[in-house]
Amino acid sequence: MIAQLRLKYARSLELISSIEAEHSEAQKLLEHEIGTKTNLVDSLSSEVSDLKDQLNKALSDSEESRNKFQVCQLTLDKSKEENKELLIKMKELESSLSDTCKIHEETKSS
Repeated sequence: MIAQLRLKYARSLELISSIEAEHSEAQKLLEHEIGTKTNLVDSLSSEVSDLKDQLNKALSDSEESRNKFQVCQLTLDKSKEENKELLIKMKELESSLSDTCKIHEETKSS
């Protein structure tokens, strides 16, 4: 009876030792996985931060481009208006020159 209990005790110790070894191995694997996942999260966080910076830069560039476009549009509109005014003056001068030429021809003929 005592021999059987000692045998069961020895088997229990072996089983406990085996379980502890498996537990130790599982804990190492878990720590490795946690480390890997932590590195992945850190890497992804860095990438997200970089992408966020790029997006903010692109938005800033876009805003700057839009402002430049608006300035160009205003300049173009002003130039069109000035061209219309110049065209009107040119037609007036052309008409005046034509009238002057007619008067000169009439004077010359008389």
